[in-house]
Amino acid sequence: MPFESKIESDGIVARYYGVVTFDEVMESSGITWGNPVWDTAKYYITDFLDADKLDMRPDQAVALSHMDTASVSAGVSPRKYAFVVTNPQIVELLEIFIQTLDAPNWQIRLFDNMDLAIAWAKSDHQSETGNS
Repeated sequence: MPFESKIESDGIVARYYGVVTFDEVMESSGITWGNPVWDTAKYYITDFLDADKLDMRPDQAVALSHMDTASVSAGVSPRKYAFVVTNPQIVELLEIFIQTLDAPNWQIRLFDNMDLAIAWAKSDHQSETGNS
């Protein structure tokens, strides 16, 4: 599977590479959702910089956003969700995912640089919200 993740003390960093299918995203999401850190993570960074294509339909992006929302327990504190991506095809699908994600306490942003995403995700500034 073209996926790897790193569990950190305050969050999770995931990386996809190559051609990534919807089934592979679902498999990797299940692994992430099943990790106890998922419910307490302050940030989740998904790196798509080395992904050539995300083989996913728009309706699958919507379904994934609903499952992501459902995977979070009721008591989760606000978290930051950063996507690192430059591929326009993947950006389009992530924008659909973000628009349909029902997580009002989450701050979500798109980045084209991993260092900026990490700095933002690990910062304590709660005033930055929305996508960029």
